[in-house]
Amino acid sequence: MTKGLSADQVFPIALLKNIERLTYDQLVFYLEETMVYRTFCNIGFADKIPSRSSLAPLMKSISPEVWEDLQVITVNIPEAKKIDSGKKVYKKLWKFRAGVAGLISWLKRVFSLDECSWKSHRSYKSYV
Repeated sequence: MTKGLSADQVFPIALLKNIERLTYDQLVFYLEETMVYRTFCNIGFADKIPSRSSLAPLMKSISPEVWEDLQVITVNIPEAKKIDSGKKVYKKLWKFRAGVAGLISWLKRVFSLDECSWKSHRSYKSYV
C-alpha cells in the first residue's frame, strides 16, 4: 500500500517516471524487477512495491509547478547543454567488456584454465 511511502520515496519515483518516460505499468515492472531502481527510489528489498492504481494518485498529488521543474531539470537542461544520451558511453562500456572477456579467454587458453580441477570444497581444502 502507499500508506508507507514517504516523500523520500515518492519524489524519486516521480523523477524516475519522468526521466525514463515510463507508463505506470512499466514503472511498476521496473521497480519490481530492477534493484537499482528500487535503491534509487529508497524502496527496500523486502518492501512491497506500490501498485499501478496507487501510483497514479501519488503522481497526481504532485503540483504542476514541480512537474514543470522536473521537466526542465531532466529534459530541457541536458538537451540545451548537449549532454550525451548515453549511447556513446554504452558503446565504450560494451567495447571495454568485450576486451575484458577477450583477455579472460586468452588467460584461460594460455594457462589451461578450461575447468576447475577442484570438484568440491573438500578437494580445494586439500590443495591449500
